[in-house]
Amino acid sequence: GDEYVIVLPNVTTKLATVMLDELRRRVLDARFRAKDVRLSITQGLCRVDAECPLTDREILARANTAKAFAKTTRKGSIALVEGPGWEPELV
Repeated sequence: GDEYVIVLPNVTTKLATVMLDELRRRVLDARFRAKDVRLSITQGLCRVDAECPLTDREILARANTAKAFAKTTRKGSIALVEGPGWEPELV
């Protein structure tokens, strides 16, 4: 499927999770006239702060790790990674 990046500066983990869950629900609820199609989203969230030493590519790689974890754990879920351990977990 398609992959997109959403950058949410100055947003708490809780607010980011709420926003992503709302997006997930809206996509799940979408209906199409031409076909009987159901869409879903599996999301990876990488939480960093202003002092994070990671590069943009490293942040994206960690978000992809979270997404891969979510896909293998429960399709249609959101997984989070954040320092210092950077281990993914479902939210």
